[in-house]
Amino acid sequence: MSTKIIAISLNTGTPALRNAITTAINGAGWPVWHWQDDFWLTQVPSEHTPKTIHEFLEAKKAVQQESIFLFEVGTPIAFWGREPEAAWEWLQHIGKPG
Repeated sequence: MSTKIIAISLNTGTPALRNAITTAINGAGWPVWHWQDDFWLTQVPSEHTPKTIHEFLEAKKAVQQESIFLFEVGTPIAFWGREPEAAWEWLQHIGKPG
């Protein structure tokens, strides 16, 4: 199955909202990277778009009126940052450090 990476970013999320988004993504069976409070990367089937993922999150009551931004990330991705080593494990399967 062909997949793509979607990034989800909130301006400011509450712990309940963050948990709802993570729970919805996990419930769909999509791999997720969520090591920063208001930012997620998820790997979804290629037929999805940022709009369809937003609609999915709305249907799961994971977002309402919050400031949210979703965008598609090209693959392979390159990344770098200061996070625990465990934060990079999933990313190494879809991208490359550099």
